[in-house]
Amino acid sequence: DVRTIVAATARPPARQTAMFTATWPDSVRALATDFLTTPVTVTVGSGELTANHRVRQIVEVVDPDRKDARLLQLLAKYHADRKARVLVFALYKKEAARVEVALQRAGYRCRAIHGDQSQEQRSAAL
Repeated sequence: DVRTIVAATARPPARQTAMFTATWPDSVRALATDFLTTPVTVTVGSGELTANHRVRQIVEVVDPDRKDARLLQLLAKYHADRKARVLVFALYKKEAARVEVALQRAGYRCRAIHGDQSQEQRSAAL
């Protein structure tokens, strides 16, 4: 817990506290208010979370046993020419690797990217 760690450290001004986050939910804002005395905020892009209007997002609830078949159907429909790039998100690293193998067996050129890989491996995959 962040509060436990901060409580075990020196108090300002002996302690410098820096917070970095890709998102800015209320829980993180509350921590910042509690721990930062003169905060400076640097925002890259919009401060609001918005989807790219050029990206089409589809959400489907699919039976777990049918996920692979449905993914292949969607790829056949939206990626028939295989020219565009497609991102497929997985909840777990192991699942990302499994989907990678399944898509490769189906003839797709793809790579899984996850946190167990070095930055060099992730960059090479892209």
